[in-house]
Amino acid sequence: MQGVSMLYSFDDAKAEERRETQYFEMFGNRGIYHKGWTAVTRHRTPWILTGKTPPFDDDVWELYDTNKDWTQAYDLAKQVPDKLHELQRLWIIEATRNGVLPMDDRGAERFNSDLAGRPVLVRGTSQILARGMGGLNEGALINVKNKTHTITAQLIVPEGKPCEGAILSQGALPEDGFSTSKADT
Repeated sequence: MQGVSMLYSFDDAKAEERRETQYFEMFGNRGIYHKGWTAVTRHRTPWILTGKTPPFDDDVWELYDTNKDWTQAYDLAKQVPDKLHELQRLWIIEATRNGVLPMDDRGAERFNSDLAGRPVLVRGTSQILARGMGGLNEGALINVKNKTHTITAQLIVPEGKPCEGAILSQGALPEDGFSTSKADT
């Protein structure tokens, strides 16, 4: 995971920034921050699903000097076009490095995991979990709360290795600290 720890700023509110560049893209909306300057473009409003989406080349970029205008109230794109071009170029470099290009404006196809070619972890009453997928939010799992249910797990246990521990845990344990569910082995 890329990034810079913010820990250094907790004890010193006036500490110099250690992250010089921050890139953004979501639903074709793009932005980049670099050394106090921000360039952004709004491609479309994500929750408006009707109407024709404009081509990426028609998007209008804005430029802000957040060293002087942290509210981003004054667009400087026309006054400082060379700075805007520099940040747009940097956005392309970051987008390339982060695997965003080519841009894809097909909303419905991107949300449909079958069309997009992403694995589907939940289908009906089945779910796939793999090694390293611990700490999943309950919204990412099949809901078993307040329902009669049976959980069947297919496990691969390495030969000669001890096998112990929870297969599935959701919610808190009862006050006595022991789970009231029982598993067949």
